[in-house]
Amino acid sequence: MIRKATRASVTHSSLCIDPSLSEFYSFGRYHRRLVIPGGFIKETLFSGVLGHSLNAPCILLETTVREDGYLALKEQIDRFAAQKLRYDLLGALYNYYGKKRTVPNKYICSRYVAEALVLAGAITPKKHASLYQPVDFLDHEELSCVFKGTIKELQE
Repeated sequence: MIRKATRASVTHSSLCIDPSLSEFYSFGRYHRRLVIPGGFIKETLFSGVLGHSLNAPCILLETTVREDGYLALKEQIDRFAAQKLRYDLLGALYNYYGKKRTVPNKYICSRYVAEALVLAGAITPKKHASLYQPVDFLDHEELSCVFKGTIKELQE
C-alpha cells in the first residue's frame, strides 16, 4: 500500500548495528496483517516486516561509526526497547505530505533511522528527521550500498 501511494523503490527502513545482520531495529506494525498496533520492533531477515516480504526490494547500506557513536546507538536501542514507544500513524501521513511532525514516544521507521544515524555521527542530516523517507538514505554519501536485490536474495 505504501509503495503504491509513494511510488518509492524502498518503503521501509531499519537499523542494524551487528555485522552478522542478526537483528534490525525499527518502527512498524506488531502483526503482519494489522496496520495497528505498532511501535518499536526488533526484526530479523526471517521475521517481522523483513521476514514476511521476501520479494520486496531491499537495499543494504553501510557506514562506519566511532566507538562512542556505536555505544550511543546501543544505549538508545536498549532504552527504546524498555519503553512503550508507538508507531506514529498520523506521522506517516504528515511525512507523505512533507509536513514536519515530532511527537515524543511516537516514530515512523525513517524518522527513527535518521535520528539514530545522526546520534551515531554517521550522517549529516539533509532535512528534519520527520521528513525522511526510506529512499532518502540513498542520497547520503556517508552511506555506501553493499547489497541491492530482494530480501529473499539477502537471506541467501
